[in-house]
Amino acid sequence: ETTARPQRPMLAIFLLLHTPLTDAVWRTYHHHRRHHHHHYQKNQLVVSEALPTIFEEADIRLNALTGSSNCISGKSCVAFVALAGLVSPSKYNTLEEGFSCKFMCAVMSNLAAHGAIITEANKDPKENVNFDMVLMHDDTFPDDMLLTLDHELRLRRMAISRQLKLFSCHNNENNQASLTLCEDSVDFDTEITAKNEAELRAIRVRNIQRMKLAATTLTEYDAVVFLDEDAYVHDVASLVKAVSSFMKEDVQLLGRLGHDSPINAGVFMMKPNMEAAQAWLESMEHGFTVERGWGSGPTPQFWPAAVNGDLENKMAREVPWEFVGADRDQGLLWHIYGHSLKSIGLEGFEARLGGNMSKPEIDGVLFMDDERLLSFSDHMTGTPKPADDSPCKIKNLDRIRRSHRALNMLVPAAKKVFGKGLHRKSKDLLYQCTTRLEESAEFCMAKIAEGNRRKEQKARK
Repeated sequence: ETTARPQRPMLAIFLLLHTPLTDAVWRTYHHHRRHHHHHYQKNQLVVSEALPTIFEEADIRLNALTGSSNCISGKSCVAFVALAGLVSPSKYNTLEEGFSCKFMCAVMSNLAAHGAIITEANKDPKENVNFDMVLMHDDTFPDDMLLTLDHELRLRRMAISRQLKLFSCHNNENNQASLTLCEDSVDFDTEITAKNEAELRAIRVRNIQRMKLAATTLTEYDAVVFLDEDAYVHDVASLVKAVSSFMKEDVQLLGRLGHDSPINAGVFMMKPNMEAAQAWLESMEHGFTVERGWGSGPTPQFWPAAVNGDLENKMAREVPWEFVGADRDQGLLWHIYGHSLKSIGLEGFEARLGGNMSKPEIDGVLFMDDERLLSFSDHMTGTPKPADDSPCKIKNLDRIRRSHRALNMLVPAAKKVFGKGLHRKSKDLLYQCTTRLEESAEFCMAKIAEGNRRKEQKARK
């Protein structure tokens, strides 16, 4: 438990850093901890001896983190984690070529902006927290983009192995048509046709979203902060304060109540440990069904769309797993932390269901509306996203303001990072990305000014 991390040969480190999609060495499965003090030692969990066997029997490779850490002795070490994988082949030239290019723009600009935030947070000598930015990705993520990130942001990376995605697909696709596409969904070798495109994309989305739980294995960190590509940190001080407070809370995961699910997986904080990692792998091995979820049976009903205004009568009922994301990230988080480990904190109950409704009593669930620890971020659920085409060509002025705030964070970071000497293949796309984000920010600002004028005119009348 207190053993220092074993030193890897210098040659191996060089190869891992400079060949992005090279299979890494087998990860060490022991529960290594850094030599600095841990604020939540009372919550440390015993590592199951079965964990290495589970991975090995499934022929799964769990790749090591590449890159060096910013963390120093005497401070808590936190991983700021993003996940990326494409659902269409990774050939691209311009933003007009489709979803992959626009997704790459969103991911790369998000990473650039949060890289700047982490750098700022790590400069403050008074804070007791250091951050590493960690990108978890599969082999669909373009090599030249990875090289750009390595060179410009110096983040750490963990490659999601092919075996892990196949394991997820084979155990969780419940119809024969989907099962026959598992290999194709992972390898991208089969020609995509109009007949199989929708199903292939759906399988890839489900697969990559289940990989969010790979963050449970980052046990060298005291905590993980996870954000989707459409979520943005808007306050560095609040981020640092939130992480410090979360590490003192007696819960292993903190998330927001979803409208159509018990938890929204777009923004959450967790304390990585190998018991949760074991539960994740065992859940995927067990497979998902609507009737029993990931193996825990029916689930308590308490989220807004499920109770549909009839909270008092429906709250105690247990229902099938028919909520949004039940067969992927949101279902896995709820099963592992709400059912198996019984250690989950949820914010947003009062905002979603509010009024005089009493909070339900659910074993292992702590409703934490008073703390509002996740208020450091803005998760842009729904559409359009800030990095989409023309995100402010809408009437909703509040969403326009939120998009403008996100773009004001993305544009300067993208200019700074992508304006340097980039790798040739990625330069054109990222230049287009930066230009489009800047144009969107200007258009949003004009729409806000127009909305303010109309409001003033209405007030005069």
